[in-house]
Amino acid sequence: MEQLQQAIEMRRDGKIEESIKILESIPDKDGRIYFECGWNYSVLDNANEAIKYYKLAIELELPKELKQKAYMDLGFNYFSLHRYEEAEQILYNGIGKFHDSEAFRAMLAVVRYKLGDSREGMIDLMQLLLELYPNPSKEIAKYRTELMHYVQQR
Repeated sequence: MEQLQQAIEMRRDGKIEESIKILESIPDKDGRIYFECGWNYSVLDNANEAIKYYKLAIELELPKELKQKAYMDLGFNYFSLHRYEEAEQILYNGIGKFHDSEAFRAMLAVVRYKLGDSREGMIDLMQLLLELYPNPSKEIAKYRTELMHYVQQR
């Protein structure tokens, strides 16, 4: 646990390579170690390595908030590599596990747009906006009913 804390502090200090070395030297790796490795590789814009480690982290035990972040970061890394179908699948899995996450829904809308389903992506974003924006401007409030009708028609 001491090595894990040291690696996290090194990342905070911008010493990513050193953080990775510490994490990779830990003999009995658990989900948290793999998660932190994935995070480090994400920071380095090494999406392929990040994906490898996030997948390992998801397979093992992680606290809910870290597992949720691992799914989102895994989806984002697939997205950054233009592997949109894989990003879409991971985001759907994330939505299935973390129903209350608006972040998954927003990212999925962008992925759907990139996959050529711009209509559904736009509708998803509109629905998210209308659900999460309790005090819209007067103009949005004026048309909220019409906008929700459009969203619900799909």
